[in-house]
Order: sequence, then C-alpha cells, then structure tokens
Amino acid sequence: MARRPVTITVRIKSDNPADFELSTTGNTPIKKGGAGGDDEVTFDNWQGGVFKDGFEIAFQIQDDTGKGYMYFQDPNPTKADLNDAMAVKVINPNGHCPRAGSTWVGFAPTGMSADRKTLSVLNPNEYKQYFGFAFFFGLQGDSKYRLKYDPIGDNRNGLAE
Repeated sequence: MARRPVTITVRIKSDNPADFELSTTGNTPIKKGGAGGDDEVTFDNWQGGVFKDGFEIAFQIQDDTGKGYMYFQDPNPTKADLNDAMAVKVINPNGHCPRAGSTWVGFAPTGMSADRKTLSVLNPNEYKQYFGFAFFFGLQGDSKYRLKYDPIGDNRNGLAE
C-alpha cells in the first residue's frame, strides 16, 4: 500500500526572538500550542475514507526574515548528514525535545533539495507514538546551526492489519 504524500510549510517568522509556525493545505491536522505549548502534527493513516500506510512528508521552509535560512548541514562534505537538519526522539519521562543527532526509525529524513529549503521525511506510522522532532536552520556556510524549532508528532496508527 502506498504512503500518503504531505507538504508542510515551516515558516520562520522571526529569528530574534525565534518564532515559527507549521501549516499545511492537506488533511494533516496541526494543533497550535499542543503538548508543552509546542505545535503538534497528527499523522492518521485514515483520511477522507482512504487508508495509506504512513506518510512521505516534504517540509518546506518559508523564510519571512529574508536572511536566507535553510536546513542546516555541516559544510564539511565528509561530515554532512541529513540528521544535521533534523533530530527525533520518542517522548518519555525525560521530555520531548531531541538533541542534535538523535534519531528514530519511525520518523527519518530521506532527502534534501539542493537549495536546502525542502527536507523529505518518511513516517511509516507503524507505532501509536508521541514523538518530538526538531529542525535545525542555518545560513550558507554556517558551521553550527543558528535556529532550532521543536514541534511534536502524534502517530495515531500502525500498519494495515
């Protein structure tokens, strides 16, 4: 069974102080001020009477600052990794904010556009699970990320039975 394609806009409204917003034109609900006041994205395999096994997500940056923010990637090509741009962790008693480099197979980056404005992520939605994820943003040539935004994900389904 195919995965559901979803495009989510990550809007960088300001970098001082950091202010972000998620939005989508699709059926993937985004709750403002969810757990801990963070934006919360709900992933439900059942939408509009159609079942899909998970999601292929394109997170596209909208930079309202005009400074040219993009997903961070180490400028050293031998160290560059998709996980420079995003970290993920399962929510547990230690919190929901992932540290840089944290990964979870249930929500993983699979590609990035050449201009580093779109990050592709696979969410197989195999587990009913709350998880925290964070995006890291920088400017061209940065050796360290400048901004971090950490929303929440809510996987509502497992695979089709």
